[in-house]
Amino acid sequence: MSQLLLADWPTYRPMLFPILEQTEQNNDHKFAKEVDQALQSSRAFLFLAPDGFVVLEPMALGDGMTAFIQFGWCSRANALARYQKELEQIARAGNAVQMMLETKVAKLAIPLTKQGWRCVEARDGITRWVKPLHGGDREWAAVEAV
Repeated sequence: MSQLLLADWPTYRPMLFPILEQTEQNNDHKFAKEVDQALQSSRAFLFLAPDGFVVLEPMALGDGMTAFIQFGWCSRANALARYQKELEQIARAGNAVQMMLETKVAKLAIPLTKQGWRCVEARDGITRWVKPLHGGDREWAAVEAV
């Protein structure tokens, strides 16, 4: 049974945009308007979870599609462990060859690494993480870690 449900941003914006703004303020990382614009223009997609939500934006990067996790929020711990498999299925359904996310939350490094992600860039306190979706470890030859 699917835990992540595609939802309409205009319907949920009054409830969820304040979470984006509060998270932006808490992490001192400006992104709320960018995420809002991507959702309003239908470049990104909102998925609701029983305890949070995630915003995915398909992007053409390099030789294939990337599922960029623009934002994720959850009221409980271990969201990555609970939702990563389903996020991967959604990404594969969109023909993505990898997933990507950026974060300023340093404590995510350990769980991301445990779930098969690799840090590929770190700048101004923001880290970029990538996870190949096809072929497993052999694809890491094309991903340079920092």
